[in-house]
Amino acid sequence: MKIIDQFFGVHPGRLIMPDDYLTGDPMPLIVYTAGRDEHISDGTLSKLDYLYNNNAALTRARDGLLNGIGDPYTGIKYRFAVLALQGAGYTPVFPSELEPVITSLVSTYKIATDRIYCTGLSLGGTIVLMSIVNAGNRYAAAVSMSTAGYNITDWKTNRKAKLWAIHGVDDIAPATNTGNSKNAVNGIWATLPGDSHYTEVTGGHCCWDRQYDPAWVQNINGVNMNIYQWMLCHVSFSDSGTGLKTTVTAPTSGTVTATRKIKNITVNYLDGTSELVSQL
Repeated sequence: MKIIDQFFGVHPGRLIMPDDYLTGDPMPLIVYTAGRDEHISDGTLSKLDYLYNNNAALTRARDGLLNGIGDPYTGIKYRFAVLALQGAGYTPVFPSELEPVITSLVSTYKIATDRIYCTGLSLGGTIVLMSIVNAGNRYAAAVSMSTAGYNITDWKTNRKAKLWAIHGVDDIAPATNTGNSKNAVNGIWATLPGDSHYTEVTGGHCCWDRQYDPAWVQNINGVNMNIYQWMLCHVSFSDSGTGLKTTVTAPTSGTVTATRKIKNITVNYLDGTSELVSQL
């Protein structure tokens, strides 16, 4: 794995990419936002290992477990790049600070711009919700873990990405800044719109090492998949304000099927051929 530790803007951060990041196909990018206790920082690179504390997305990338993740519908395999930035004094990195960093990465590395995802735990999960509301169509899909609710009333309808929310049955993290009982919190997630997903797991405000493990799978619409496979089911599809993406760049290997449906998609392969498909 290629591990890059450097300052991204004013924040120290860690970028993990597969060894063939310069020569392989464009990589999906996961922007990982950590929890409150991972943002204890003295403003240098010396505290970046806090981002590994919960054995979550960054740890899985470091250990090489995010190479060769297959789209559960097409069978095409991808290897992820993962970015995490260090906050300071329990203060996380906000979406407005992440945006220029992502723009820079896209211009520097082979990032699949229609497959940029975000995921976070606890306070980082709140940043995920803020990101899919405030970052336009940057993210195709997002996974929030044990998230305290984003304190605006309309985030469900204003989000720009598909969301999979995962919450512990005994989690008492507040749903708003004023706090709520665990039943109120879980009720907020359980009423997600139908095109997103809510999974309630055993335990309280914990267990991220379980859900970030690629071996942890759930049945989504009749197909068993982990969170990374679920991410791959989604591409961003904003195009000139129409809300539909008309082209998708795909690897040269594998088959794109019509199992997933987005209207009239032309898939342009890297070998110069193209195919008209419909995707969900």
